[in-house]
Amino acid sequence: MWCCSKKTSDSTANASCAPATSSCTCRALLLDLAALCSRLSLGLLLCIVGWHKIQGGIDNFYEKNFLSLKPTWLPDFFAWPYGHAVPFLEVGLGTLLILGLLTRFAGLASALIIGSFTLALWNADKLAPQGPQAPPFNLNFIYISLALLIAATGSGRLGLDTFCRSCCCCCKPKSPAA
Repeated sequence: MWCCSKKTSDSTANASCAPATSSCTCRALLLDLAALCSRLSLGLLLCIVGWHKIQGGIDNFYEKNFLSLKPTWLPDFFAWPYGHAVPFLEVGLGTLLILGLLTRFAGLASALIIGSFTLALWNADKLAPQGPQAPPFNLNFIYISLALLIAATGSGRLGLDTFCRSCCCCCKPKSPAA
């Protein structure tokens, strides 16, 4: 086993690759565990937040929460479907992140959705946390950073993306035509 997957055409390792050592294998496992923890934490957050909105009633969320933060420049023909879809998007994207399926897409879409919330908070002058127990900055920035990190790194080996790449013919890289 090699620390990197790059090999030359004659099956020898590149100069930058070295035979796997225990430290190399341990580092790869730690990276996979870090990716798993990142996916699980953001995925669970999205699922829980979305599920609470669904349980409280979609129309209730839309009328009491979403419309109070809707920017004036956002047209109603876009706000209504987006506001009603947000809870389901949160649960769906959270589930994809937890499973490690379509991870890069789910990470990017999560960053965009959380970014839209952050933009709405900023537009309503509610971006700064308030209260004695409030953190010194809005936590959405951490969530956006985590989502972008997940989008950049993928699921690691501990997600369904890895399983799909190894067993599905549609996910396997095409070999160059001879």
